[in-house]
Amino acid sequence: MALKDDPKLAALVGEALRAILRRARREAANEEDFRDKRKVVIFSYFADTVDWIMDFLEEVLRTDKALAPYRGRLAGVTGSESYRGVSREDAIFGFAPRSSEAPPGRDEDRFDILVTTDVLAEGMNLQQCRNVVNYDLPWNPMRLVQRHGRIDRIGSLHDHVYIWCFFPDVRLEALLDLESRIRRKVAQAAATVGVEHEVIPGAARSDIVFAETREEIERLQARDASLLVLACLRLIGCKEDAPTHLPEEMKEAAYEAWACARRDIFDEWQFATDPANLQPKVRPALRAAAGHLRKFPPPPLTQEEIDAVIDAVEAPWGMRIEKQIREALASSDGVDASRRIVDTVRQLGLEPFRAPEPLPPIEEEDVTLICWLAVDAAG
Repeated sequence: MALKDDPKLAALVGEALRAILRRARREAANEEDFRDKRKVVIFSYFADTVDWIMDFLEEVLRTDKALAPYRGRLAGVTGSESYRGVSREDAIFGFAPRSSEAPPGRDEDRFDILVTTDVLAEGMNLQQCRNVVNYDLPWNPMRLVQRHGRIDRIGSLHDHVYIWCFFPDVRLEALLDLESRIRRKVAQAAATVGVEHEVIPGAARSDIVFAETREEIERLQARDASLLVLACLRLIGCKEDAPTHLPEEMKEAAYEAWACARRDIFDEWQFATDPANLQPKVRPALRAAAGHLRKFPPPPLTQEEIDAVIDAVEAPWGMRIEKQIREALASSDGVDASRRIVDTVRQLGLEPFRAPEPLPPIEEEDVTLICWLAVDAAG
C-alpha cells in the first residue's frame, strides 16, 4: 500500500495533527505558548511503524499548508542510536528543552513532533508538550498510562493535556476471543486428564495478557479515558474546608496495616541490598542468541556496537521478545543469523539492560510513616 493511501496515516493528519494545531492556535497566548501547545509525541509499538510514520510525515509536511508550523520540526527515536541523523538525546532536548533540562548549547527548541517507540514511555520529562498520539494500542492498558505520564507530570504549564488513540477494532475482538477460547480449552483439559505444566507460561506477567484485562481494553475501545487519567483519584477529592471524619476503629486498623507494610518494605529493601538478587533472569533463547553473536560477530559493526547488541539481547525480556529473537537465530546460520538478530533488536528498539545498584543496608526502624490518608465510604 502506498503511504498516501493508508487511511490510518490520513487520520493521523486529518483528525489529530490538524486538530491539535487548531486548538493550539486558538488557545495560545503568544508564539512560544503556541509552539508548546502544538507539540505532540506519537507512540508506536514497533520501530518499523515509526519508519512508516516518519516517511509519510516528511512528505506531507513539505506540501500541506495547514501543517506549515510543523515543517522542518520532526524527529524520531527508536533506540539508543541516532535516527536519521539525530541522536536520541538531541531529539529529546530539541523537543522539550525546558522540561528535559537540556544543557547549554543543546537547548534550542527544534522539534514539535516526536515519533517514537515505547523506548521513551518511561522516565522521560516531556511535559513541555501537551499532546500524545497512540498510533497503535498496546495490549497492556498500563502502557498507555506510562505513555501519557510523559506529559501529564508535575511541572507542566498546561491546564489540560490530550491523548489520542487509534483502536484496532477487528483485530482486538479476534485476539480477545482467541485467548478466551484457548484458556477455556486448557481448563477443560486440566479437569479431564490433568496438565502437568503451565500451558500459557507467565501469562500474569507477559507483555500481552488479553483475558485478564479485557474489561479495561474494551473500556479504552469505548473511549473511556478514566484509565488514562487515573480517575479514581478524582473520586476522593475534596475541598480544603471539607470536614474530617475518622472513626477510632479505622485509625487502629490503619496502624495495624502499617506494621505489616513496614515489615514488607524492610524485607524488600533487604532483598535489594544483595547484588546477586538483582541479576536478571534471562530466557534460554536469549542467552543462545547472545552466545551466537559472540561467536559470529557480524561486520561491519564495531566491537562496541556488537557488545551493545549483546547487552540488549541478554536481558530479562518476556516471551514475546524471546520468540522473535529465537526466530531470527533459527532463520539462518553463522554471520547471517547474527545480522538477523541485530536487525530484530533494532526493529524492536531493545536497549541494553543495566542492573540497578544494590541498596545500602538499613534497620527496620529506619522505615518511617510520613503521612496517611483514610477514605471511609460510609462517612
